Amino acid sequence: MKVDILSEKDVVATVLTRERGLLRAVVHGARGRSKRAASLQLLTEVEISVFRREGSDLGSVREIEPRQSAFSLAMRPDTALLLPYMAESALAFCPPEMAVQETYRLIRHVLDALIEGQAPGPLAGRYFECWILKLAGIFPSVRTCSVCGNALSGKAAFEPSGPFLLHPDCGERGRPLVTEGTVALLQSITASPLPAVRLPQAQEREALLGAEMIAREVRRHFLGFELKSYALLGVLDATPRSPC
Repeated sequence: MKVDILSEKDVVATVLTRERGLLRAVVHGARGRSKRAASLQLLTEVEISVFRREGSDLGSVREIEPRQSAFSLAMRPDTALLLPYMAESALAFCPPEMAVQETYRLIRHVLDALIEGQAPGPLAGRYFECWILKLAGIFPSVRTCSVCGNALSGKAAFEPSGPFLLHPDCGERGRPLVTEGTVALLQSITASPLPAVRLPQAQEREALLGAEMIAREVRRHFLGFELKSYALLGVLDATPRSPC
């Protein structure tokens, strides 16, 4: 997930595991063109054996074998910059030493859909960021108005401090509005596997931008800062990112 250089031959790797969440461990002989170095490419799935002394927060990798590489995605213009964004998001939202099986499955699901050509990069990015926020318990309901409780349809107002989605006529005025296409896209994302999500044809660009805006503002409000890798995502679709 993340690799820090320790010496000429050794590195410290941060690994996302199914049962133990985030773990940090020294990987000996993992620099250069070694097999271990190949196993530590970003978002490569591996089988790993780690030894750690009681009371230590840093383990030592005894065995590591790659199972499925994301190298092909790192070579594609539409997905190369999505990988560090997914990795940094996982580091931000996965607590150390806690099981995060749903997040692990989410990352594997998105990578598989991309590798198999079942979703374009920008849509996969929106799917991933909405779901990682949903798994963290901080994504707004996209089906009912947070004020009146009736079903959302058409345009919706967005309140990031809640976070809430609500009917434009409910609550205070002046909140940012998102399009009908954005609401429909978010409802599809939260109800479907990635390959089954469909973009509204008439509002594809606006729907993606609206979903991104909501995820961005929820993330910033919760974390108190922005992920460094987020600024690079505009290269995926040549869409300028708003500084606010």
